Amino acid sequence: MLRSCGGPSRCCEVDRRQVVFWGSSDRFVSAHAALDGELLWIRELVAPTNTQAEALVPSPFYDHGVLYVAWFVYDKALATNRQDAHLAAFDAATGRLLWQRELCMAVTMETSTFFP
Repeated sequence: MLRSCGGPSRCCEVDRRQVVFWGSSDRFVSAHAALDGELLWIRELVAPTNTQAEALVPSPFYDHGVLYVAWFVYDKALATNRQDAHLAAFDAATGRLLWQRELCMAVTMETSTFFP
C-alpha cells in the first residue's frame, strides 16, 4: 500500500516504509529507504552514448502509487532543434516501467522552451 507523506514531496509510504525518490544527472531514477538510505530499486532512464551530456532530471513526482519522471539529455550528435525530452511512469513500489513517451523533438536552447 502506498500513501503520500503529506504535501508535495518525493517521499511516500511503501508497505509501511518511508521511501525517498531521486532523479540523477547520470540518467537514473531510484528509490531509497528514508530512514537509512538503503537502495530499494534503481532504473536507467536512457542508455549512455559518447555524445551525451549530463541529464536534466527534475524532481520525480509521486501520485497514487505511480512515480512520474521527466528528463532531457542533450546529445551533441543531434542538431539543437532535434533534441528529445521524455516522460515516464513507474510503479513506485517496484520500479517497473508502466509507460514512456517522447514529449518533443525540438528545443530552443536560448530560451529552454519545448515545442510539441
